[in-house]
Amino acid sequence: MKKRISLIFLVCMILVSLVALSSCGNSKSCDHEYEDATCTTPKTCSECGKTKGEPLGHSFKPATCTEPETCTVCSETRGAALGHSFKAATCTEPATCTTCYMTQGTALGHKGGVAYCNEKAVCDTCHEEYGEVNSANHKDVPVWQKRYSEHWQEYKCCGALLSSKESHNIVGGTCNTCGYDPSLIVSSATLEAGETEVVLTISVVDNIGIIGLDLTLLYEDSVLTLVDVTAGDALSELEFSSSSSYHSGCKFLFDGVSIEDKNIRDGEVLVLTFSVSSDAVPGEYSVYVKAKALDNDLNSPSLKLVSGTVTIK
Repeated sequence: MKKRISLIFLVCMILVSLVALSSCGNSKSCDHEYEDATCTTPKTCSECGKTKGEPLGHSFKPATCTEPETCTVCSETRGAALGHSFKAATCTEPATCTTCYMTQGTALGHKGGVAYCNEKAVCDTCHEEYGEVNSANHKDVPVWQKRYSEHWQEYKCCGALLSSKESHNIVGGTCNTCGYDPSLIVSSATLEAGETEVVLTISVVDNIGIIGLDLTLLYEDSVLTLVDVTAGDALSELEFSSSSSYHSGCKFLFDGVSIEDKNIRDGEVLVLTFSVSSDAVPGEYSVYVKAKALDNDLNSPSLKLVSGTVTIK
């Protein structure tokens, strides 16, 4: 009986051993089927659990304003979002994140300043122009524009008319309305001790649109010698020519064609340089002109001629 029990036990043990040897628990006999490694686990046999190599490790994408660091493989997060860093709103832009450029709210908008007929308003905050010009708001006061036979007012800033053209109201050679008094004025100068030259100018006032001018210069040539003549800016659109030699009674000519109103201006016509004789007796010596003019309307207006004086001390 004991022999029979021992035989049965031996058979059982053999069977158990065979089962154990045939199972995958014995790695030497398992045909491993490895699953891919992950961020946190190495390659792993799906049947016996054996591992190989190392986990891949996380590959974190940098944090953004709204998201923490995030693994590009498994989406695991780390830390916290950075949060927005807003730059203050301006007149033209809302508050804007300096990192991701997200905006918040609205632009402040321009404010203040005054728009004129030829200028837009300038913002009190950013000092930039904005909006549109205001054709009814003039920056400059109106000025009189004058011609041989008429006058009118316009704004210097933009040229807009304030009044229509009207005839002059001449009393004693001067218009009582606009002050029209076209003149050629010779300046005066004083020869100081030790000096040998003086400079005088001939200027036009109330230029009525001169397009032609014939000037004759008269002076005491025993005391004064004209050594240099330069044309000024008042008639710069006209062609200037002078006598071949300077003497009392020499002529200076300005010839041209019809010119635009914007180029009709007052100012210097000639700049004259005189040398003074060392034998000159102290006193006052007159310098004056004769003139024939043609205006932009092809009229021959009369010009008031004002003499200048050279004083020798």
